[in-house]
Amino acid sequence: MKKRMLSMTVVAAIIILGIVGTTMVMGKSKDQVSEVTVENVDMAGVNQEMFTLTSTIIEGLNDFDGIGDIQIDFHEKITVQTSLESSDASSIDQAIEIQKTVENILKSKELESISNIDSYQIYLLDEAGDVIE
Repeated sequence: MKKRMLSMTVVAAIIILGIVGTTMVMGKSKDQVSEVTVENVDMAGVNQEMFTLTSTIIEGLNDFDGIGDIQIDFHEKITVQTSLESSDASSIDQAIEIQKTVENILKSKELESISNIDSYQIYLLDEAGDVIE
């Protein structure tokens, strides 16, 4: 009789643990689904766009002296490092010319395949790394 009572208690405990465990798992999965957002990004496509954009800008700025690194934040901004001095008036004129050149490059037929091309802001940095206004 004691064995039967003990086995019934064990079975009842297993059933209760199963119900509690299932409730906990189901509750957690709902929470996780509502908190997790998945962004499906084609990294090969992104890399191809970034390569095309960067190489086209570099090629288009070949005629300018003092162009340094070009940094592109995907669909946000293009930053061109220069050796220009922001205190020099002729440097400001050259910076404006560089900016217009980059804007024209972004509008070129070569870059028609780039998604959200209009979303890019263009920034030029002087030799100290400050934005040329």
